[in-house]
Amino acid sequence: MKFRKATKNDISIIVEMIADDEVGKTRENFQVPLPAEYLNAFEKK
Repeated sequence: MKFRKATKNDISIIVEMIADDEVGKTRENFQVPLPAEYLNAFEKK
């Protein structure tokens, strides 16, 4: 298994995976297109 830093292109799938969980689905807002807040947060990292 290889690990790498996430890129902007990974954000949508990461949020989708987190939202596919009992706890995550109550906290995350997975939609297509992904809400801008996720991209903005990634850019501020």
